[in-house]
Amino acid sequence: MKKIHNYLMAIGLLLATACEKRELPENPTIVSPINALVLNVNGIDYTATPFLKDGALADTLKLNVQRPSATAVVKRISLTNNSKADIESGASLLFTNNVAAINITNAQGAVKKHFLKMIFTPPPIMYVPLSNESYTVRPATTQTIASGNYDTKFEGYIEFKASWAGFYLVTNATPAVRYGINAGFDSGTTHTLQVTTSAAPWGDWGTNGYWKFNYNADTRELTLLKTDWALSGSATGNEVKNMTYAPATKTWFLTATLAAGTFKFNSLNTPAIVYGDTVSGTNSGTLTSGGNPINIATAGTYTITLSLSKPPYYAYTIVKQ
Repeated sequence: MKKIHNYLMAIGLLLATACEKRELPENPTIVSPINALVLNVNGIDYTATPFLKDGALADTLKLNVQRPSATAVVKRISLTNNSKADIESGASLLFTNNVAAINITNAQGAVKKHFLKMIFTPPPIMYVPLSNESYTVRPATTQTIASGNYDTKFEGYIEFKASWAGFYLVTNATPAVRYGINAGFDSGTTHTLQVTTSAAPWGDWGTNGYWKFNYNADTRELTLLKTDWALSGSATGNEVKNMTYAPATKTWFLTATLAAGTFKFNSLNTPAIVYGDTVSGTNSGTLTSGGNPINIATAGTYTITLSLSKPPYYAYTIVKQ
């Protein structure tokens, strides 16, 4: 009897071990519920690929693009195991800080949030060191202009603390090249710069003057335009609501009573510069030249901020008081 008992115990252990191996395989394969995802960004189709974290499949997909955007159009999405997504082909996906969220519901009805991260090469920049900074380039703090189209045309907004400060344009390269000219700028002036180590432009910038730079690296032509900012549209009763510059945050702001309606940002200089939302029908918080009307859904008091300090990515916020 003892032999039979031991024999049965051995068989039981073998069966238990076999079951354990079936339940917990040594090399499990984790399958993403997103089998394929193709999106169109700025007119180009891209395929999302999975992220691996510590050798395991993460809940984030990456989308490597040439040039970033606040939106992407879904061209194709394929899911595994009868899962369902809250987006479909033809839908527009909104990215906030280059990340979009997709909710996936599995066959059992459980919902899990997955993420899509847009990855791109930062656009070319040029530094604008000022005389009160000893013309020294400090990458973390020196103001810049940038080429949002990854070409030879650069733009950006430069703050001058006081009038008559000099500046240079300096390439982001090794060795760096410094461009300038021994001449003054007024609003609307264009000068052709030259390679130099001593000829710095100047101007009557004003205290905390905010100037738009447009530079063509092919022709070396630099145009400067002094700007102050406002917002206007049906939400303001079609009145121009002037904004105030806050040097501490490098933003323009306005607290005002607005009606239900829309508005855009516009500069008070001539020719006027207008910015609207990059996305139609949605307040994405990102801006583009011209752009789409920004929506105020309900009347009330709002604080609006405008950020132009990180070219070419201009942004805004709306906070109801």
